[in-house]
Amino acid sequence: MKLYEILIPVTNNDKRAFSRVHHKVWEKVVRESTGGLSVCPTIEGQWVNKGTVYVERMRPVRIACNARVMRRLAEAAKRHYHQLSVMYYPVSADVRFI
Repeated sequence: MKLYEILIPVTNNDKRAFSRVHHKVWEKVVRESTGGLSVCPTIEGQWVNKGTVYVERMRPVRIACNARVMRRLAEAAKRHYHQLSVMYYPVSADVRFI
C-alpha cells in the first residue's frame, strides 16, 4: 500500500471559502473507501493556466490506499470541488499499520 497526498482547495474559483460541511462530504467518501485520512496544515500553491497565474491556499490530505482507489478519490475531489485539475502524488511506497 502507498501513502498519497492530494491538494484540496480551500476556496472556490470566486475566492469564497468552502464550508467545513463541504469538506466533510468529501472526507466521508475517503473514510468509506480507505478507513481514514490525515489533513495537513494549509499551504499556498501557484499554477498557470492559459497564461494566467493562480495563487491559492490548499489543504494537503494524506491517504493510504492503492493507485486505483487514489485515482477514484482524486476524480471525486475534482468533481466535488469543481476544479479543472487536482494534483496528487505518492509520499511513500511502503505504508504499514500495526
